[in-house]
Amino acid sequence: MAATTAPHNESSLPRQVQRRLRAEEVSELVARYLSGAEVGELAERYGCHRDTVSKVLDRAGAPRRQRTVPPHRVQDAINAYVGGALLATISAELPVPPTAVARTLRASGVQIRPRPGWPRG
Repeated sequence: MAATTAPHNESSLPRQVQRRLRAEEVSELVARYLSGAEVGELAERYGCHRDTVSKVLDRAGAPRRQRTVPPHRVQDAINAYVGGALLATISAELPVPPTAVARTLRASGVQIRPRPGWPRG
């Protein structure tokens, strides 16, 4: 008798594998973060999502870092933005998230342009 398999449903997605970190992995993850490791780097190392790493750090009470434009590059970012460069272009050069660039520019008194194609409010 031939074995039968269930029909393949192309619209079904593979089941998400839950990765539960052991207590010693959590301690190691927090220690690595406090030593300077990035959230994305830790997520890759421990085989979990960035959000999982963030939640582990929050539960452990680890002080969170906010990525910022390096102080010696602030004037470069201002000059580039005032000269017409996009936040995304500046952020890729530094590299920090576009939100960090915008936050730095605002703190320096630069008005952020509306995004192209977005309604002005």
